Amino acid sequence: MNLKSVLFSGKSYFPILLILPLAIINSCSDSRSLKDKVPGWYEASLVYENGDSLVGKVTYYKNGQNKLEANYIHFPRPGVRFSANVVVQGKWEVNEDKLSETVESVAATPANLREALEVAMQKGKKLPANRIVEVNEQHMVLENLEGIKTEYIRIKK
Repeated sequence: MNLKSVLFSGKSYFPILLILPLAIINSCSDSRSLKDKVPGWYEASLVYENGDSLVGKVTYYKNGQNKLEANYIHFPRPGVRFSANVVVQGKWEVNEDKLSETVESVAATPANLREALEVAMQKGKKLPANRIVEVNEQHMVLENLEGIKTEYIRIKK
């Protein structure tokens, strides 16, 4: 069977040949457009199940690097509270509609909390990806594997 007989045989191969490349292009451009929308500065305010919290600023750079500067409050047991200023640096990427991050370095003041924070933040490991629900000039909304949504408010630097 040659191309002429496929195109003019009355069978509908031709539309499939046109649609498949368009679907591939659209999926790539969706991921690309999300990747283009993510870079910027955001306010981050997270509260974890154990009561710990993280409040600060996260920056997603166009080159795939990111930086979090925040105050981390840790409650190891009832009535005991530790607070640390942390700077976490790493890298990020967008695959399909998911944002993946890897923590590369953790600095903390007081310094004796750095090691515990490195373990808690899984330094060196690619973290589970979060689905990008929405990203625009006002905010970025992410959804984790459990369906919990987190909103980062976009700020001007």
